[in-house]
Amino acid sequence: MVNNIVENGKVLSQNNGNKFAYITQIVNDWDPIGFFPMAPKDEYINEIKRISEFVCSNHNLQVQSLAQAINKIFVETFGTDVYDEDLEQCALMAKRILSVERE
Repeated sequence: MVNNIVENGKVLSQNNGNKFAYITQIVNDWDPIGFFPMAPKDEYINEIKRISEFVCSNHNLQVQSLAQAINKIFVETFGTDVYDEDLEQCALMAKRILSVERE
């Protein structure tokens, strides 16, 4: 029996749950604000959820589109006075996420 994950009223497959775990690991490893090791591991959970939802709702996603979405999510959450990563860094994270997505 497959245990489905329910998020925001949507049933996500176990596969999407695995994608969420991969995205979590990628964002936490990146740590764009420099919270770790002091912050809890779920510090970026809201941003990770938004990235995951974007990935799951956009088929044939391109690196640049995902990079722009990642950058926008972090700017909206932290502002440009705290978050100073650029699209190039976001593109590297997008490539990592999409490489997992396409496996």
